[in-house]
Amino acid sequence: MTAFGLTIGQHDGLGRLLAAAGITVREAPPARPRPPIDPDTALRVMILGDEYPIYSPRTERRCVYFMRDLTRATITIEMFGDNLSGFIDVTIGGTLYRTNCQLGTDELRAWFGFDSDVCRVTSFPGLWEFAYAPGETAPEFLAEPGPGTSGGSPQQFRGGVVVTYEGWVSVDNGGGELDTVDVIDTIPFAEGEVTPGAIAIARWSSSVGWFVEKWQCREFRFTPEQL
Repeated sequence: MTAFGLTIGQHDGLGRLLAAAGITVREAPPARPRPPIDPDTALRVMILGDEYPIYSPRTERRCVYFMRDLTRATITIEMFGDNLSGFIDVTIGGTLYRTNCQLGTDELRAWFGFDSDVCRVTSFPGLWEFAYAPGETAPEFLAEPGPGTSGGSPQQFRGGVVVTYEGWVSVDNGGGELDTVDVIDTIPFAEGEVTPGAIAIARWSSSVGWFVEKWQCREFRFTPEQL
């Protein structure tokens, strides 16, 4: 609808009639559509990618997002430290998985071998998420730095790991991929100050869209060389 109560088609038709009479009518301003996500919901968003983000207040930044959900079990294993490499000993339900800390999502899913309908495993920068389906019970999770001997590798994981029973879960787009949302930066930051894997809370404004205030950077950094 326009400000005059006309549909876009009616507005265009009226414009053509008035143009024939030599009268110019301004175009209807584009309306910001209602988001597919409830605008009353707060989202946790994360920056992905290999490059350091640059403050960009005039363009939208595409991020994966997490929603508050206490009805299902979601476990995360977060890494922190510098020059991270080597293996993490992850024990799930009494089974030990000596896991390369730099595995991506596809490799991580193949390594654990869980049924995706039961537990969706996702690798984020410095963070692994195990999202169990509603109604599924998560086993006990333990994680600690491994001895660095798996697969003949002499490298030992020298960072820290934290297991968290989460209240936020990433959102699937229905096709096995993570859903995304476009957000606007509001607080300036210097190039290099915000890193991939940074998180923030996004809120909705009818005049701006989804926006974030300050990005929070997590304390982790992998070695450049892949194992």
